[in-house]
Amino acid sequence: MSSQYNKIKQACKILKLGETATRKKIRDNYYKLCRKWHPDKCKKPKKKCMEMMKRIIEAYKIITKYCDNYVYSFHEKEIKKYSSYEELWNAQYGDDALFGYNNNDKK
Repeated sequence: MSSQYNKIKQACKILKLGETATRKKIRDNYYKLCRKWHPDKCKKPKKKCMEMMKRIIEAYKIITKYCDNYVYSFHEKEIKKYSSYEELWNAQYGDDALFGYNNNDKK
C-alpha cells in the first residue's frame, strides 16, 4: 500500500471517520475533537492536549487536501449510485399512469 493511503487511513482514525464521510461529517468531527482536546478546556495534562491538537489539525489538513484534489466522476453510472429511489423510479417509469410518479402528488 502507498504511504499516501496510510497517511489518509491514519488521519481518518484520528478524526474518528469511517470508510466514507461527507465534508460535513469531517468538519463536525474535527470541531468536536478540537473542543475536546483544546489545551484550555482539556482536563488531561497540557502537554498531551497540545500533542493531540497537533495530530488533529494535521489529520484534518491531510483529509481536506485529499478531498480538494479528489477527481469527481460525473458519469451516469456514478451519479445513479447516489440517486434517491424516487429519482430512479421516476427515471424508469416517468409519468406512466399506472406506475409513474405524478408531479401533482408532491407535497
